[in-house]
Amino acid sequence: MVASTNWRTDRPDAWVISCFVVPVGHRRQGLAGELALGAVEFARSQGAAVVEGCAVDTALADRTSSADLYRGPLSVFLDAGFTEVSRTSDRWVLVRREF
Repeated sequence: MVASTNWRTDRPDAWVISCFVVPVGHRRQGLAGELALGAVEFARSQGAAVVEGCAVDTALADRTSSADLYRGPLSVFLDAGFTEVSRTSDRWVLVRREF
């Protein structure tokens, strides 16, 4: 993620949630949140000190396309205990959860 234009971190040791894949027929049922929590628990069990994600802030748009949601809505990360670190643009938010 070091070369990413949307992702700048000061934590090179961070584990990263880079995307969520939820089939169309199963969306809007809380699965992304379960995936986020599962990823956090797995990272913690493997000794991670920090997990990051680059979320999309859906509150800034009337409608967000599914193509923009692959990284995960900000609300999913916040509900999973992440905090906002910085904004790389109006919509992209670097989030972090530390243990």
